Amino acid sequence: MIQRIQTLYMMLAVAAMAACLMFPIATFDVPETAAGTMSGELRLLPHEAAIQGVVAGMPMVLSQKNFINLWPLLAVLAIAAVTTVVSIFVYKNRVRQMRLVMLPFLMTLVYVFLVFFWAVDAFVGSVTKPLALPDTATAVQVTYGIGTWASVVALLFLFLANRAIKKDEARVRAADRLR
Repeated sequence: MIQRIQTLYMMLAVAAMAACLMFPIATFDVPETAAGTMSGELRLLPHEAAIQGVVAGMPMVLSQKNFINLWPLLAVLAIAAVTTVVSIFVYKNRVRQMRLVMLPFLMTLVYVFLVFFWAVDAFVGSVTKPLALPDTATAVQVTYGIGTWASVVALLFLFLANRAIKKDEARVRAADRLR
């Protein structure tokens, strides 16, 4: 039965993963320094005006493509979304569906780990090196955006879907014992 609650949870997880593509992962601000001011955002899908600011009195607009290649994050998120969609249609075999839902859960967990510990640090480091900012840890203020928190919401929905599938399986096994 495709109209079960876990299907809704999985659809919401896919929607949250799609939000990761549409919204910025993080935004950063570099306070006024000798090099100038700069602010920008990190997105999974490159955006031409991702970094804007004034450097040495001249306006600066650089492409995100110049700084970091985010294809590993995009690949992990795409595989997780496709696996979640596939698991929606494997509703007749609940054990297989539980395993299939666990895979995107783990992939999304890897995505969140990569965003927090790799992508944002690499992006901020690659932006501040050409500007020769003194201390990148204190000079750059990073604010995580909807693209990051949507992946955490997707984790929550995948966990709820897996729990609902387990409940269904327990109900079916209990009904089989009664027969």
